Amino acid sequence: MIEGVMKHVASAHGKNIEAILLEPQYDATTGKHDKFGYTQIRAWCKKASYLQQTQGRDWIGQQLALSNADLLLIHMDTDIAQNLELNNSLFSGDFKSRKSWCNESLNAWLGLAKGGDCYYVLPTWQIESWILATYDEVNSPKVFPSAVADYESIQDVETRLLSLGYKEDLQKNGRIYKERSLYSKDPNYLQRLQNNFSIAAERCDELHDFQVLLTKVINKDSHLCENDI
Repeated sequence: MIEGVMKHVASAHGKNIEAILLEPQYDATTGKHDKFGYTQIRAWCKKASYLQQTQGRDWIGQQLALSNADLLLIHMDTDIAQNLELNNSLFSGDFKSRKSWCNESLNAWLGLAKGGDCYYVLPTWQIESWILATYDEVNSPKVFPSAVADYESIQDVETRLLSLGYKEDLQKNGRIYKERSLYSKDPNYLQRLQNNFSIAAERCDELHDFQVLLTKVINKDSHLCENDI
């Protein structure tokens, strides 16, 4: 979905942008992308940090150079904040502070390897909140009986999406089915977000901030490397 947002924002400015997916890897045997959770993100970041500290090797810079990319994006949903240890402590903050906790965790994992060409996309709770933000009390009164004050404070995102008719993952009770091909082809996912982008960006600060970042880098045809979770 990150790639779709990037292309949508670029297109709105009459520009081109290319996302080069570093992770997760595509498995040709299954026709799906490998699972790439926060533990894999952490391992990837710590590898970059280790190479920087022990060899003085700018691994991220090398990845960008090999891909002819302008910057690196790391996307991580913040619903896993309580699993991240920072300064020998676990997360105990309020809902909105999840983003800052995950931001500081990524900084700690990357260490000196993080440069000015590395950016984070950290949706509060999960990226599907952006899709949910295209619904409201007018078009979906059964799910939203009243106006929503803050879409990013909604924690039962997937429960509401299931109530809206989104496909359930039969192996994970109460969770929606997540596969890149579905998100790109089904009109209720990426296409719906693109068609209602201004509304969703107004309702979700992280999407708005991502839009601002993209606008800054699309003055020239750009390439971005992405780690996605």
